Amino acid sequence: AYNARGLLNESLHDQDKAIADYSQALQNAPKDALGYLNRGSLYQQMNQPTLALKDLNQAIQLDPQDYRAYDARGLVYDAQEKYGAALADINRAISLNGPDPVLYNHRAVVYYHAGNDALALAEPRISRRLLVFLDHGRRGGLEEELPNLDVVRE
Repeated sequence: AYNARGLLNESLHDQDKAIADYSQALQNAPKDALGYLNRGSLYQQMNQPTLALKDLNQAIQLDPQDYRAYDARGLVYDAQEKYGAALADINRAISLNGPDPVLYNHRAVVYYHAGNDALALAEPRISRRLLVFLDHGRRGGLEEELPNLDVVRE
Protein backbone atom coordinates (compact mmCIF):
# COMPACT_ATOMS: atom_id res chain seq x y z
CA ALA A 1 0.00 0.00 0.00
CA TYR A 2 2.79 2.44 0.86
CA ASN A 3 4.66 1.64 -2.37
CA ALA A 4 1.50 2.38 -4.36
CA ARG A 5 0.92 5.62 -2.46
CA GLY A 6 4.56 6.54 -3.03
CA LEU A 7 4.09 6.10 -6.77
CA LEU A 8 0.97 8.26 -6.62
CA ASN A 9 2.77 10.99 -4.69
CA GLU A 10 5.65 10.78 -7.13
CA SER A 11 3.24 11.25 -10.05
CA LEU A 12 1.83 14.29 -8.20
CA HIS A 13 5.39 15.67 -7.94
CA ASP A 14 5.41 15.45 -4.15
CA GLN A 15 8.82 13.88 -3.78
CA ASP A 16 9.05 14.30 -0.01
CA LYS A 17 5.79 12.42 0.56
CA ALA A 18 6.84 9.76 -1.94
CA ILE A 19 10.17 9.21 -0.14
CA ALA A 20 8.30 8.98 3.18
CA ASP A 21 5.89 6.41 1.71
CA TYR A 22 8.69 4.30 0.22
CA SER A 23 10.55 4.47 3.53
CA GLN A 24 7.45 3.31 5.40
CA ALA A 25 6.98 0.49 2.91
CA LEU A 26 10.56 -0.60 3.58
CA GLN A 27 10.06 -0.43 7.34
CA ASN A 28 7.09 -2.76 6.92
CA ALA A 29 8.89 -5.08 4.46
CA PRO A 30 12.68 -4.61 4.61
CA LYS A 31 13.29 -7.38 2.06
CA ASP A 32 11.09 -5.78 -0.62
CA ALA A 33 13.33 -5.09 -3.60
CA LEU A 34 10.63 -2.99 -5.28
CA GLY A 35 10.60 -0.52 -2.40
CA TYR A 36 14.35 0.00 -2.71
CA LEU A 37 14.03 0.31 -6.49
CA ASN A 38 11.27 2.91 -6.21
CA ARG A 39 13.03 4.98 -3.57
CA GLY A 40 16.42 4.67 -5.24
CA SER A 41 15.00 5.74 -8.60
CA LEU A 42 13.38 8.76 -6.99
CA TYR A 43 16.64 9.66 -5.22
CA GLN A 44 18.31 9.48 -8.63
CA GLN A 45 15.74 11.91 -10.05
CA MET A 46 16.33 14.19 -7.04
CA ASN A 47 20.07 14.24 -7.79
CA GLN A 48 20.99 12.40 -4.59
CA PRO A 49 23.36 9.79 -6.02
CA THR A 50 24.72 8.44 -2.73
CA LEU A 51 21.24 7.60 -1.45
CA ALA A 52 20.19 6.35 -4.88
CA LEU A 53 23.14 3.96 -5.14
CA LYS A 54 22.59 2.65 -1.62
CA ASP A 55 18.97 1.76 -2.40
CA LEU A 56 19.62 0.46 -5.90
CA ASN A 57 22.46 -1.75 -4.68
CA GLN A 58 20.08 -3.16 -2.08
CA ALA A 59 17.39 -3.73 -4.71
CA ILE A 60 19.90 -5.65 -6.85
CA GLN A 61 21.07 -7.70 -3.89
CA LEU A 62 17.48 -8.67 -3.06
CA ASP A 63 16.42 -9.33 -6.66
CA PRO A 64 19.39 -9.68 -9.02
CA GLN A 65 17.07 -10.55 -11.93
CA ASP A 66 15.19 -7.22 -11.97
CA TYR A 67 16.55 -5.34 -14.96
CA ARG A 68 15.01 -2.05 -13.79
CA ALA A 69 17.43 -1.74 -10.86
CA TYR A 70 20.44 -2.18 -13.14
CA ASP A 71 19.04 0.39 -15.55
CA ALA A 72 18.38 2.91 -12.78
CA ARG A 73 21.83 2.36 -11.27
CA GLY A 74 23.35 2.78 -14.73
CA LEU A 75 21.67 6.19 -15.00
CA VAL A 76 23.15 7.20 -11.63
CA TYR A 77 26.62 6.15 -12.79
CA ASP A 78 26.10 8.07 -16.04
CA ALA A 79 25.28 11.23 -14.08
CA GLN A 80 28.48 10.68 -12.08
CA GLU A 81 30.42 10.31 -15.34
CA LYS A 82 31.31 6.70 -14.46
CA TYR A 83 30.61 5.57 -17.98
CA GLY A 84 32.15 2.09 -17.76
CA ALA A 85 30.00 1.21 -14.75
CA ALA A 86 26.95 2.79 -16.41
CA LEU A 87 27.41 0.73 -19.57
CA ALA A 88 27.99 -2.46 -17.58
CA ASP A 89 24.71 -1.97 -15.72
CA ILE A 90 22.67 -1.02 -18.76
CA ASN A 91 24.12 -3.95 -20.71
CA ARG A 92 23.15 -6.21 -17.79
CA ALA A 93 19.63 -4.76 -17.92
CA ILE A 94 19.45 -5.51 -21.65
CA SER A 95 20.69 -9.06 -21.12
CA LEU A 96 18.01 -9.63 -18.46
CA ASN A 97 15.12 -7.97 -20.28
CA GLY A 98 15.95 -8.50 -23.94
CA PRO A 99 15.56 -5.94 -26.71
CA ASP A 100 14.00 -2.81 -25.27
CA PRO A 101 14.06 0.58 -27.03
CA VAL A 102 14.16 2.44 -23.70
CA LEU A 103 17.26 0.54 -22.61
CA TYR A 104 18.90 1.08 -26.01
CA ASN A 105 18.16 4.79 -25.70
CA HIS A 106 19.70 4.85 -22.22
CA ARG A 107 22.81 3.13 -23.56
CA ALA A 108 23.01 5.61 -26.43
CA VAL A 109 22.86 8.47 -23.94
CA VAL A 110 25.77 7.00 -22.00
CA TYR A 111 27.80 6.57 -25.18
CA TYR A 112 27.02 10.16 -26.12
CA HIS A 113 27.95 11.52 -22.69
CA ALA A 114 31.19 9.54 -22.86
CA GLY A 115 31.98 11.30 -26.13
CA ASN A 116 31.44 8.28 -28.35
CA ASP A 117 28.99 9.69 -30.90
CA ALA A 118 29.59 6.82 -33.32
CA LEU A 119 28.34 4.18 -30.87
CA ALA A 120 25.44 6.40 -29.81
CA LEU A 121 24.38 6.77 -33.44
CA ALA A 122 24.82 3.06 -34.16
CA GLU A 123 22.57 1.97 -31.30
CA PRO A 124 19.67 -0.14 -32.61
CA ARG A 125 16.16 1.20 -32.22
CA ILE A 126 17.24 4.61 -31.02
CA SER A 127 14.68 7.30 -31.67
CA ARG A 128 15.25 10.38 -33.78
CA ARG A 129 13.80 12.46 -30.98
CA LEU A 130 16.49 11.26 -28.59
CA LEU A 131 19.26 12.14 -30.99
CA VAL A 132 17.84 15.60 -31.56
CA PHE A 133 17.48 16.03 -27.80
CA LEU A 134 21.07 14.94 -27.20
CA ASP A 135 22.30 17.35 -29.83
CA HIS A 136 20.29 20.32 -28.58
CA GLY A 137 22.66 22.94 -27.28
CA ARG A 138 25.67 20.66 -27.41
CA ARG A 139 28.23 19.73 -30.02
CA GLY A 140 26.85 19.72 -33.54
CA GLY A 141 26.79 17.15 -36.25
CA LEU A 142 24.27 14.55 -35.11
CA GLU A 143 21.22 16.07 -36.79
CA GLU A 144 22.98 16.30 -40.15
CA GLU A 145 23.77 12.57 -39.98
CA LEU A 146 20.22 11.43 -39.20
CA PRO A 147 18.98 11.09 -42.83
CA ASN A 148 21.95 8.80 -43.60
CA LEU A 149 21.33 6.34 -40.78
CA ASP A 150 19.19 3.31 -41.52
CA VAL A 151 19.27 2.12 -37.89
CA VAL A 152 17.62 5.28 -36.59
CA ARG A 153 13.89 4.78 -36.34
CA GLU A 154 11.02 5.33 -33.97
